[in-house]
Amino acid sequence: MSLAGTGVSLKSRYEDAMREYRTAFTRYVDRKQKETGGREDSASRSTAGRDSTSARRESGDAGCRRPAVVRPPVTRFGETASGAVIDAGLLAVFSLVAFAGSFLAFLRYDVR
Repeated sequence: MSLAGTGVSLKSRYEDAMREYRTAFTRYVDRKQKETGGREDSASRSTAGRDSTSARRESGDAGCRRPAVVRPPVTRFGETASGAVIDAGLLAVFSLVAFAGSFLAFLRYDVR
């Protein structure tokens, strides 16, 4: 699970990403409310029947910055590999011990 990036820590990484997004989106909403004075702008009220792009062009709001996008958490290969090295090492050691035990049992076996 650590190599695939689907371990237990995945939940906390996504929760952290959602908190960051919530903060960025709240800042965006606050900025937009300050720009419009906390009310619906007159261009969108007067152009209720038209599409929003033509209304934005007419009101001069064509360069409006979009709200933040949720960015999923990214983990580096080094971070995931460091946890997997210990697991792979333990697996190799236990495999060697099991092989050595079975080999000794084979050598001690009396065929008669």
